[in-house]
Amino acid sequence: MILGLARSRSESNSLAFSLFVRTNQELEIWDSLLALLQGGRFSNFDYDWLSWTGSESGKFSVKTVIHNLHSKFPSYKEWNMLVWRGVAPPKVEIFSWLVIRQRIPVRLHCGLECLDEMCSLLGVVAGIPDDPKSFLLAWHGCGVSKSKDSIWHLIPFVVLWTIWLFRNDIIFSKSLLDCTQIFFLVRARVASWFKANWPESDCSAEAIISDPLITDKCSLLRSETLVLHVWEAPPFGFVKINVDGVMVTDGSKGGIGGILRDSTGTCLASFSLPIGPGPAVLAELEAVKQGLELFFSLSELQGSRLILESDCSTVVDWISNLTPCPPAFVSLVHCCRVRVEANEVIIRHITRNINVDADTLAKAGIG
Repeated sequence: MILGLARSRSESNSLAFSLFVRTNQELEIWDSLLALLQGGRFSNFDYDWLSWTGSESGKFSVKTVIHNLHSKFPSYKEWNMLVWRGVAPPKVEIFSWLVIRQRIPVRLHCGLECLDEMCSLLGVVAGIPDDPKSFLLAWHGCGVSKSKDSIWHLIPFVVLWTIWLFRNDIIFSKSLLDCTQIFFLVRARVASWFKANWPESDCSAEAIISDPLITDKCSLLRSETLVLHVWEAPPFGFVKINVDGVMVTDGSKGGIGGILRDSTGTCLASFSLPIGPGPAVLAELEAVKQGLELFFSLSELQGSRLILESDCSTVVDWISNLTPCPPAFVSLVHCCRVRVEANEVIIRHITRNINVDADTLAKAGIG
C-alpha cells in the first residue's frame, strides 16, 4: 500500500492524499482504518504516545502480558499448576517447562524407580506416565491430602532436575547409572528445597531425608496470613476522600468517582462523572484531580486537613516522584502534585477491596 501526499493544483494551499493499493486485502485494511478513525475520539494530551492497554499505567511489561494471557486463555492456568508454582528455583521451573514442551532430550524412564520409591515413602500408590506433561498432570491431580501439599509439589521438579544432572554426568564424566544413588540424591534435594521454601519450619533437613512425611507435622510459616482490610475513618481534624477511575476495555470512555467522609465516617460529599477516552491511568489521575477540587471547593472544610486514598499505586508514585511519569501525563500529575504539596495533603495507596464505594461511583459515572 502506497500513500502519497501532494498539493492540489486547484488550490495552492490545500493538500490531497493519493492512495495506491495493490490487492483487495490492502483496500479492506484501509477501509477498516477509516472506520476506526471515524468512530474514535482523540484525547487532549500534550504529547502523542503509545499506550499499552494491558496495564493501568499504559506501560508495557512482560508481567502484564502474562496476566492478560491468563485472563483470556484458561489453558494458561494449566501451566501455573504444572510449572510456575514458585516452589522450585527459577532455573528448574524453566527447565521443567522445556521438558514438558519436549525441547530437551531427557526421558523419565530412568527416574521411574526413583518416583515409585518416593510415592511409597508418601504412602501413595501411583502409575507414572512416560509423557512429561501427562506425568505432571497426574502427579498434581492424584488427590493427595492437603497436609502433604507442600512437599508433594517439590518432588516432580526435584526428580526431573536430578535426572538431568545425572544424565549429564553419564555423558560428559562417564559416570555409571545408579538408580539407588539417584533416589538418595532426590531425597536430599527435596529436603534442601523444602528448607529453602520454609526456613522457619521446625523440621530438620536430616529428619526430612529420613522421612518426608514428617513435614505434615511441621508448622509452615510461609503460608500467607489472611488479613481483613476495612476502610478506616480519619482522625479528628482530618477528612478523607477515596477516589477511583475506570475505563471500558477498549478505552473509548470511562468514569471517575469519589466520596469524602469525616472522622465519624459521615459522607460529606461525593462525585460520579463521565470522562473521555484514554488509558486507565488517565481515569485514575482525573479522579485524583477531581477529588482535590471537591475538597477545596467546600468552604466549610477550611481548617481541616485532607487524606486522599487511591487504589492506583502508579498514580500515587507519580505524584510523589514525577521522574518516571510519561510526558503525556506530566501536566496533569504536576497540577495534582502542586496542590498536594502546597496544602500538605496526605496521599496514599490502598487495596481495591477498601475502595469499593469509590469504585461503585466511578462505574456509575461511565453511564
